[in-house]
Amino acid sequence: MLPEKTVSTAVDKWLKAQPDVFFFNVQGSPTQKRGIADRVGNVGPIGFYLELKAPGEKATKLQAAIGREIQKSGGNFFVADSFDSAVRFIEGLRKL
Repeated sequence: MLPEKTVSTAVDKWLKAQPDVFFFNVQGSPTQKRGIADRVGNVGPIGFYLELKAPGEKATKLQAAIGREIQKSGGNFFVADSFDSAVRFIEGLRKL
């Protein structure tokens, strides 16, 4: 099984190559809200929260709860456990 780092490295490289994407890698800190997605950014005017996982892994209960809060407020949250699923998420946002 591929580790999460392999997925995140491939996704970051692809995101950086997209001219309409801005994103940053969320680094945890003691003062940060826990459960925030690994990547936060936008595709053009559309914001996103992207949680990256190793293949087959799911979001933690806290991450899933934060994701529901984001979606309830109209935000775009997604858990990707592969490069392909992350790309499909971003491509889908472009169609909104």
